[in-house]
Amino acid sequence: MAEKPRPPSEAGAALLELLERNLLPGFVLDGPWLADLEAQGRSVSPPPRLCWAAEDAILLAPYRVDAGHWGGFLVAQASAAGQAREFASETGELLALRVPADAVQGRAFAAAQAGAVLVMVSRENSG
Repeated sequence: MAEKPRPPSEAGAALLELLERNLLPGFVLDGPWLADLEAQGRSVSPPPRLCWAAEDAILLAPYRVDAGHWGGFLVAQASAAGQAREFASETGELLALRVPADAVQGRAFAAAQAGAVLVMVSRENSG
């Protein structure tokens, strides 16, 4: 079932909650967008699901676009580009997702367009 896109402020709130719980991967902490995202997150409550996180990518404030895609605020290292990864939620749920090949530039990349954040991350097909 599709869900409504989440505003960037919810990604910021998710980031702050993950920081508080000491669950945020280190590669997220060096983005030039970090201060803005933190500031936006201070004014709202965290979303119901904070993230899907893998070893080299994290999708903050994720929401289901359709049966095969998730949207949210993606931060990923170059090693994740175009790769399938096992992502875990903060509650331990697991999901195999493929990071878009063109969604990663440099060490860490945050996808945002015109104030709305949408990254389509495809569910990995197992067969």
